[in-house]
Amino acid sequence: VWSPESVKDLPGTKSRPVVGVAGNFGEKRTDYELLEAITSEMQDVDFVIAGKIDREARPKFWEKLLGKENVVYKGFIPHDELPSEVAGWDVGLVTDRVDEYASYMHHNKLYQYLAMGVPVVSMRIHEDYEGLMPCVVMAESHDEFIELIRVQAKRKQVGAFRETCRKLAEENSAEKRAEQFMNCLGNSLES
Repeated sequence: VWSPESVKDLPGTKSRPVVGVAGNFGEKRTDYELLEAITSEMQDVDFVIAGKIDREARPKFWEKLLGKENVVYKGFIPHDELPSEVAGWDVGLVTDRVDEYASYMHHNKLYQYLAMGVPVVSMRIHEDYEGLMPCVVMAESHDEFIELIRVQAKRKQVGAFRETCRKLAEENSAEKRAEQFMNCLGNSLES
C-alpha cells in the first residue's frame, strides 16, 4: 500500500509547504502545546491533521486549533487512501509529548512517511530514530522543532533526498525487522 508508484501528488504542485500528522490524538501522548506552537508560529505553512482527535477531552483546544486558517482537519482517512494524502506533504510529524510513555513508542507511521519520500520531524522522545537521520530529525525544544520543519521542507524538494527517505523505509520494512528479530532469536537459542 505504501508505495510511491501508487500515488499521484508530487512535490512542487503547492504554493505553500504542507506539513502533516496522521494518527490518533489523545491525552496520553499528544503534545498539545507543540501543536499550538507550530500552527501559530508558522502561518506560512499549511498543516494537515489526519486521524481521530479527542474532541470531547479538549473541546476548547480543538475548536481553537481547527479554527486556524492554516490548519485542515481531514478526520479519519482509510488506510488504503492515506498514502496519497501523505505523499502530498512536505514534512510528516510525530507529535508525541516527551515523557516515559512516549519513550516506549516506535511509530510505524514514521516509516510510512518515509516510504512516500516524506522527511520527518519528531521531538527527541528516545534515541531509536538516530540511525534514520537526516531523513528523520529530532528536536530538543518546540522552537527547534519549528526550525527543523523548515529544514526538512526544503530537503523534500530534492528528488535524491526523497529517494533516500524511500530507501531508508525499505531497509526498515516490517519484513526486514521480522527477519532481524528471527535472527536475534535464533542466535539466542544457539547460545
